[in-house]
Amino acid sequence: MRVWPVVSSLAVLASAAPSVAHAELGGGTLAVELKTPSDPAADAGSTDEGDFIVPTEDARLRYFNLARCVCDDTVADQNYHLRVSWATQPAESVAGTQIFVYAGSGCEAVTNPADRDARCTQLEPIPDAADVRLVVKRFESVRTLLTPAATSTACDPNVTATALGFYTSSDGGTTLTPETVVEVSPVDMRAPAVPDRVTVSAQEGQITLGWSRISSGTEDYAYFQALCAVGGAPAHDEPTHATRFDTVASVCGAGVAELEGATVTNPEDVTGTPVTFASLPAALARLDATFVCGQATGGSATSVTLGGLANGVEYTVVLVAMDKAGNYSARYVPTTITPQPVTDFWEDLNEENPDVEGGLCLVEATLGGGGGALLGALRAWRDELATSAAGRWLVARYYAWGAPLAELARESVVARVVLAVALLPLVAVALVWHALGLPLLLALTAAALWWRRRRAAPTAAARRRRLRLALAAAVVVAPAVAAAQSATPYWDDDLAMSTAVDPEPAWHFGLRLGPFTPSIDDDRFASPGPYERMFGSGSWMPAIDLHRLFATRIGQVGAGVSVGYFSKTALAYVPGTDMRAEGNENTLRIIPFEATAIWRATGIDDRWGVPLVPYLRGGLGYSLWWVRRPDGDLAKACPPDFTNCDRAIGGSLGLVGAAGLAIRAEGIDPSAARSMRDSGLEHAGFYAEVVRAWVDGFGSAKKLSLGDTTWFAGIDFEF
Repeated sequence: MRVWPVVSSLAVLASAAPSVAHAELGGGTLAVELKTPSDPAADAGSTDEGDFIVPTEDARLRYFNLARCVCDDTVADQNYHLRVSWATQPAESVAGTQIFVYAGSGCEAVTNPADRDARCTQLEPIPDAADVRLVVKRFESVRTLLTPAATSTACDPNVTATALGFYTSSDGGTTLTPETVVEVSPVDMRAPAVPDRVTVSAQEGQITLGWSRISSGTEDYAYFQALCAVGGAPAHDEPTHATRFDTVASVCGAGVAELEGATVTNPEDVTGTPVTFASLPAALARLDATFVCGQATGGSATSVTLGGLANGVEYTVVLVAMDKAGNYSARYVPTTITPQPVTDFWEDLNEENPDVEGGLCLVEATLGGGGGALLGALRAWRDELATSAAGRWLVARYYAWGAPLAELARESVVARVVLAVALLPLVAVALVWHALGLPLLLALTAAALWWRRRRAAPTAAARRRRLRLALAAAVVVAPAVAAAQSATPYWDDDLAMSTAVDPEPAWHFGLRLGPFTPSIDDDRFASPGPYERMFGSGSWMPAIDLHRLFATRIGQVGAGVSVGYFSKTALAYVPGTDMRAEGNENTLRIIPFEATAIWRATGIDDRWGVPLVPYLRGGLGYSLWWVRRPDGDLAKACPPDFTNCDRAIGGSLGLVGAAGLAIRAEGIDPSAARSMRDSGLEHAGFYAEVVRAWVDGFGSAKKLSLGDTTWFAGIDFEF
């Protein structure tokens, strides 16, 4: 059952009360409230005021459309509700005053009641204005409002506006004096034209219908929807979208429109069974809501994709165009369409090397296991824990909590990245624990904490030296401060410039871009390998770096992370050939993540004023990857019996190293540099680096090799 949007406050849609109250109403003015059913599918014929509400503009437009007008005219009552009351109470008696009610615009301008029928329809009058004190409740016909001329014989799609007029008359209705006019505008009963020429693309697991861009009246198109049938049944158990249009059948259960067939612009690509209107399943010919299988929004749309379909199955498809009011036009595709399987990158790679696979447990579902060596070490650590009661409890908690997290990682790439980042330090602790044993690990941790505390706490002698230096500085600086309070900016003050000490940067941030070609084919496949065959070359990859820095005598040292993003798209193959399948794009995406230490030779600039900072960076690299097939789902490589399919998502762990050169560019514009430092930036400039990444699961044959030797360049900031 469809639930329409409502508003909670009561309001008149549009009311134009006269500026001067007429004597016939004793100085009072009328208020008219128009309501529609809260559930039009169930209560359109109701005469219970509780079933009606003040509609939103969209709901009102959807209620007063062509399908409801036709239903009201031919099949079943389609009502709206009027509530008439006093906006301003009359000061004098209005007993005996008759109020005439008309549907239509400008009814008062026609003085001859016989001619008025060509423009308006007279509704039941209010015989005595005194009854308004009790609040008049009326139920009226949708068709009368939408096609107000009493001489009309059918619903008129040309009507774009109408009104409800409340009039008084001193001559029995010949001359009408308007009291209140409720404008119902706009009214829309004309459907937009559905494209009559479509391009059909049968893809893997989906179908795409395309058409030329609508050249005029695009504002009249709200949605395009497609309806799909297999035999006489809907393509899906549930419709993919809510129905955005109304038919006479859906509103009042009657009528079947005579649909016309569209022209297929690429018949050579579609070899299905011919379809005629007579061969359409009866429910599909009625455009039943259960057949909705795809949607595109707005008049600028040029295609609609019907996803989640089965390969090798013939589908009958109808395309529907509709406006905001739910008026529609439709055409069927005059041939069945059969989605066809293709060979995507993951399937092609597995055909040549079936050993490559995705992850299994939480560690592998996020970090890809890091190859046999890393996974073996972690399993050995697990077995070591199992020798004690506390260790067995930890292992049990890992599997209890890890299973749902692993499933989440398999389903969501974002969750996979987050969990991978979270697990890296835990995996590192586990490996050190396994290598050193728990007692030695605890001892090393305690020693590191003691050393840090010792460095952070100055000795008594050091505190005394700092106090003497502070007193000496106060003696030197105090006379200058007391002398003048100079207005000279501090960055132009020679003394200040000569004695100022720049704070050491605590963070380094970089944004870089460089060419990247994953080493998937290296040493594992005959040339050309599956990556080169499918995607050809590499692509540009953006990346960001963030490192925490610490000043030392040999320059800055620090640790941090880097994250990049790589995407490559190509047409998949027609199975068993090297031909490309038009419209069937598959995509490889890679997110390289690095946890690295860095050393930056900042002394060259800090000591000698040469604004060059060579640096070295290296550490662990982890690359998350996944492949999307043409229908947008994760690609799968399946055995002949289609059991235990391997999904195309995983990760590889390895090592990365980089050597680069940064140029501190603040010397180009000293004034800008000072402003930059005032804002918290100590240095800014450019950097370039050569990167070598060995990210192949430490040589595991089960992991994709996702490294490369390449270069990057970008901008960086120290703050």
